[in-house]
Amino acid sequence: MLFSWATALAITCIFSQCKKSNDKKPSCQIITATFAPNVSTIHLTYNPEGKPSRIVSNILDMTYEYSADSVIIVTFQSGNFQSKTIATLNKDGLATNVRTENDSLGTTWSNTIYEYNGQELSRSTLTTSMGGMPVVTTYTWVNQNLILSTTGTTSQTLGYYTNRPRQTGDYLLLAQQLQGYEIYRSKNLLKTIDGTSLNYEFGTDGRINSFTATTGANEIFVNYEYQCE
Repeated sequence: MLFSWATALAITCIFSQCKKSNDKKPSCQIITATFAPNVSTIHLTYNPEGKPSRIVSNILDMTYEYSADSVIIVTFQSGNFQSKTIATLNKDGLATNVRTENDSLGTTWSNTIYEYNGQELSRSTLTTSMGGMPVVTTYTWVNQNLILSTTGTTSQTLGYYTNRPRQTGDYLLLAQQLQGYEIYRSKNLLKTIDGTSLNYEFGTDGRINSFTATTGANEIFVNYEYQCE
């Protein structure tokens, strides 16, 4: 399954076509994301290639170390080690294997293998140090957009603003940027995840200034601050 949008927001480059390379450094980068009504702010810093090097909030501190075909993400929560994630990347920069260790010795872990049809995620297989049967998720795409993920009898649906390309500030793009690796590159801007609707506010320069995630009567507002070259 895709990660919970609420969880991703808590921890928490324009692509005109999702098939284009993701290596080009964006001209404007998000340096803060502020969440309301429970006000918290995430601060992002980047390496010379325009990739996140550190993300800090009032609780989390995440560092990112890159090589040609992998990225290592280390997370501390309130100053204590929380996890170490090692993501192996393919030639397109998409993760093919992600191992997360939840203790400093690596004895408690989860591992996910990702399979693709071209650049479209088709299947993932999760195993853990607890044993048991692997958890297999399949993914359905239409017009270069991920629209459905299915794990057993549980599914998650996604919808898009088909008149707008995915761009910096898109929820799915930001969430993957924060986690340190990509597994899906949809063509268009995300509009819905199951019962949650995403409404974006744009500036006169075309950038996304903020968005509101609405689930029933509940709303989370996210505001961005950019740094541009």
